[in-house]
Amino acid sequence: MHKILIAVDGSEHARKAVSFVADLAMGARLEAILLNVQPEPEIRSVALAREAVVTAERNEVRAATAAAETALKAAGVPVTVCVEHGDPAAAIVRLAAETDCDHIVMGTRGLGSLAGLVMGSVATKVLHLAHVPVTLVK
Repeated sequence: MHKILIAVDGSEHARKAVSFVADLAMGARLEAILLNVQPEPEIRSVALAREAVVTAERNEVRAATAAAETALKAAGVPVTVCVEHGDPAAAIVRLAAETDCDHIVMGTRGLGSLAGLVMGSVATKVLHLAHVPVTLVK
């Protein structure tokens, strides 16, 4: 079975990446790992309002992954949802290696476009760091 990691953040480009994988699934045996990367929580925020931080993160993850999970399951693809914290590119590449993914699929632009302009895009970093094929979907 071919295992594909799909990075999702709720953006239109992430939805297109999910559609791309759902289309690939027709007649193929695929397994998908949906990955949503959250920023590291600030220590002060966690200490002061841990419940609120956890609830907000859970809601963000659900919003970013729910439609993708539904679309993939409708295409007959088994799905696992994962959440990581920290640098998105490093988290994507690390989880792909840890879960023995054969392929990474992601959109070319996510929700953090301003940061991408300043620091270089997550997609570009993943291309340089990954040891498996990466498909970028526009």
